[in-house]
Amino acid sequence: MSHLDKAEHQTDLYFVACGEFIKVGIAADTSRRVQGLQLGCPYPLRLAYRRAIPGGLERQVEKLVHERLKPFAIGREWFSVTPEEALAAALPIIQAAANHARRRGRGSGTITGRGPTTKTKVFEIQGQYLSLIHI
Repeated sequence: MSHLDKAEHQTDLYFVACGEFIKVGIAADTSRRVQGLQLGCPYPLRLAYRRAIPGGLERQVEKLVHERLKPFAIGREWFSVTPEEALAAALPIIQAAANHARRRGRGSGTITGRGPTTKTKVFEIQGQYLSLIHI
């Protein structure tokens, strides 16, 4: 698969709200994923937010967001935060990746995102661009 083919297959980082809780996850088809989650949940779910991330970065971005929200974890991917608090945790990570992509173009390298402490987390860009979408 070429670099251009990979760029066409983007995955979303999404937040699903259920009452006072937020699930942070990734999915190639977010609408289908939310429908699947709703089938197994007796409470109404709402897609609160999503951003498209090209293949190769989605797992790293998701992992860093999970690490930033870890103090609020109530399960593996569920957190006791508002959508705004989850977004505040995610934006610096995604913005760092977007800034790196603009500086580096298609070259590989690393980007940094801040964790819940002053420790810096690093993950690979792998020659991919971030495409930012906010709904």
